[in-house]
Amino acid sequence: MATLNTYRLTAWLAFVAFSLVPLGEALSKKPRAGVPKRTVRSATVRLGTPARENPITLDEQALRQAIYDTAAQFLGKTERTNHNDAPWITRINKFNHLPSQALYCASGLYYAYAKNGAWLTVKSVGYVKVYFRDKAKIVYQRGARGNQRIGPPPKKMDFVSLYASHVEGLADDRWNDDADYVMTIGFNTTGGTGTKGGCYLNRRRKSEIKAIANHLTPYLEQWKP
Repeated sequence: MATLNTYRLTAWLAFVAFSLVPLGEALSKKPRAGVPKRTVRSATVRLGTPARENPITLDEQALRQAIYDTAAQFLGKTERTNHNDAPWITRINKFNHLPSQALYCASGLYYAYAKNGAWLTVKSVGYVKVYFRDKAKIVYQRGARGNQRIGPPPKKMDFVSLYASHVEGLADDRWNDDADYVMTIGFNTTGGTGTKGGCYLNRRRKSEIKAIANHLTPYLEQWKP
């Protein structure tokens, strides 16, 4: 009888120990052995969190050109029915965790920055005003004496505030203080043609500009040795 009871006790303990192994694995925060890291990482991407890579280059001029090139891929693309509705707009807005048909003038510019590893530290990336709240980043603005430069010359793909609440990226390679016009690349605009909304290269009067903000130069400072 003692031998039978000992056998039953041993079998019961073995069963309990075997049952606790999956429980311990389930409670662990670490992936199980043998699961490739790329599988865990891809699961994060499927949840809607884009991988935040470093800037593709610390050469500011080259990075600005890359940001422009990313934005320029959308030039000529338009909305289907003038209600912010098109697959390319959905792709931009969903990347920024915004509704698929949200206003996308700021969202499009942020997308171009982020796709090149420049993750600007602003809240509510689709809200135009957040790009002009930090006065230290303003390099050009409208004042009592008219529009004037108040900092270093604006640079390519700086944020240009226009009209009541619209933003575009400066497209000029060099800033000319004496010029009356600048070129910009803009999302969620008709490009002054009155046709379908979309992404256009625009010629804007300086008198139409409310402010220009440089986010990239201070952003790159944190990456310097």
